[in-house]
Amino acid sequence: MDLNTSSLEHKMVDKLLNEKLEFAIIGLTGKVKAGVSDVCKLLTDESFCDRVTKPADTSQIDMSMTRELIVCYRYLHHNWRPFVEINVTNIIFSFILETEIEVLKNQKCADSTIYDIIDDVLKKKESLINKAYENLKRIEKAIGRDDIFDLRRVDELFKKIFISDNRVEELCSSWLFYKNQIDNDNYFRQQDVIVFCYGCLVSISELFERELRVYGCFTAMYQQYGNNLRGCGKVYISSKDDICPVNLFCIPDRINKFVKMLRHCGSWNLQDTEKKDNKRVNNRVYVVINNLKNLFEAFYFRCRYASFYLLAVTCDERERSRRFKKGFSNEVYELNENLSLGKKIYKRWKKNPEGDFSEDEKIFLNFVKDDVIRTRCYGNGLADFILQDVVKCIEDADLFLKRNYREIDYNSDLELIWALGRMVTLIMHPGLLTPTKEERCMQIAMTAKLNSGCLSRKVGAVITDSEYNILSLGWNDAPCGAESCIRRNLFDLIRNYDRDAYSEYECYNDEFREYLNKINSKITEDRKSNLNGLPFAFCFKDMYQDILAQKDQIYTRALHGEERAIVACKSDKIKGGYLFTTSSPCELCAKKIKEAGIKKIYYIEQYKGISQSHIINIGKERTDYILFSGATGIAYVRLYTPLMPYKDELKAYGYEPADIHKEAKYDVKIIDTKTIKEKVIITDEKLMGQECQEVQEGQEGQV
Repeated sequence: MDLNTSSLEHKMVDKLLNEKLEFAIIGLTGKVKAGVSDVCKLLTDESFCDRVTKPADTSQIDMSMTRELIVCYRYLHHNWRPFVEINVTNIIFSFILETEIEVLKNQKCADSTIYDIIDDVLKKKESLINKAYENLKRIEKAIGRDDIFDLRRVDELFKKIFISDNRVEELCSSWLFYKNQIDNDNYFRQQDVIVFCYGCLVSISELFERELRVYGCFTAMYQQYGNNLRGCGKVYISSKDDICPVNLFCIPDRINKFVKMLRHCGSWNLQDTEKKDNKRVNNRVYVVINNLKNLFEAFYFRCRYASFYLLAVTCDERERSRRFKKGFSNEVYELNENLSLGKKIYKRWKKNPEGDFSEDEKIFLNFVKDDVIRTRCYGNGLADFILQDVVKCIEDADLFLKRNYREIDYNSDLELIWALGRMVTLIMHPGLLTPTKEERCMQIAMTAKLNSGCLSRKVGAVITDSEYNILSLGWNDAPCGAESCIRRNLFDLIRNYDRDAYSEYECYNDEFREYLNKINSKITEDRKSNLNGLPFAFCFKDMYQDILAQKDQIYTRALHGEERAIVACKSDKIKGGYLFTTSSPCELCAKKIKEAGIKKIYYIEQYKGISQSHIINIGKERTDYILFSGATGIAYVRLYTPLMPYKDELKAYGYEPADIHKEAKYDVKIIDTKTIKEKVIITDEKLMGQECQEVQEGQEGQV
């Protein structure tokens, strides 16, 4: 191959691969105490690449996995850059600074006020300045340059606040000035904006958070702040404030502005970094957002960045509950983070305020009563849009990691480190590894769930033998011969149109038909027009439970995903096989799984109930519950689809064995030719020497 052509091909491939290497953004999500902060610390650690190495003892590990770890270790050692953290709590703190001073003075926190706590934080001059230095130096290391920030600006910006008689007022005024610069995109090549936002603001926010944790009110307070912002666009609200759709993305919109600032400061003075054509430009920026709590915030970033991945961090629920301090219950946090459960408790309380509630439920209801935005959202149907719902975020994630709390220190959780290193390697260089057996099976389960016609929740399941060969798959939907809920229209049922799609009960039961007539009487033409051509699909279970005034899942029309997969599996290999399901099984399915003799259950979301503790965990032969770790959905396709065949990539870099062999043969020929020429020259010289000697001797004889 021509050397110039080879060099040009190399540059072309570099240019393509740099598109993946230049930028990536990971959004972290997970429940309180699940290990989200541990994963964030690993991603922002400069030496993380050193940890993604094979263990000293590989006897207990599959050799293919060991070889993959070697690939990841070598690749990350050449390409690793720590991620820059954008913490959602710091973003929320910036909104606190936009609040009127009098409001801050009136906002109570234990025996103090928000104003006083911020003022106390601003008295810790040395801590704030040192923290700001650390934050900015960390960013420089992450971007790969040590010449971005003039750290003396930190002292100047803080000095303005420290010398003021009204420190909090000066801080709020400074933030509003820089916020205006950000909103007008005036941060290009203006260091003060970025130094203030990533240095001063973050250091104050972190110390403020520490103070709130001492008072024991940080988590509940910030959860409420997030809900208020998504609903009304400000941290502190009253019943007079209106909920407006324009505020739905106010948190991710500000995060996005912080991301843009990072990308711009990473591109300053790029001429200095482009020393050689064949060297990659050091303007890479990797961002980790810690911690997204609302599904539509992840949706916001998916719409804007092809390189965005939502990563859910999970752990065993029993291990997580043990991590809460004495006096705190994980059930209270569960009701806050699981929107569906919280709504059910609130509805029960609204129907019967004097009803029988557990202590945890009473604590939760006390929070709700004092929370303006939550009571309004539960009442008007806006909860799904505005309130946090971590369970939904986990369900919708692209990547999944599990934290093993049998290892107290996250640095010792090798499985977590290996899985994270694998994911980062694939984000930087898609297709460098192949899917794991578990990923392959769970991806099929995720695909299977899309067949579900359920209106509220889709679940997919796959059954394999003990060698991960797929035996059957299933999804939650009506049984064969019955139409899916998504294709049934309430207007058609009311008019008795297309009767084959509806049951005898639905068509002819007097009580049910009377129920339908009451619904129909309330649907005006204007109300119909709001559907904009969409079908009026309905859930029979909800309607029937409303008629009976009782809740029982026995009235569902659908087979569960696991149930369908078991019914469809005709193989004897199901005994001792594995189940992959997007949600761990309920009590009804758990009995069938136990009967079938399934040995392992891989799942993403843990079902809230006693199916594991009561039905599975009994007898000598028990089924293992295993939290899934890996990529699914669109991320699975993106991470495992190479930009080009790897063989072509190696060839462009000059690593085609046949070509190298030809070069070696060519070099041998050149050497041989040179040797022959040298021999000829030497021989000619000898001959000439002999001839000269003979001539000389002849001349002497004549004399």
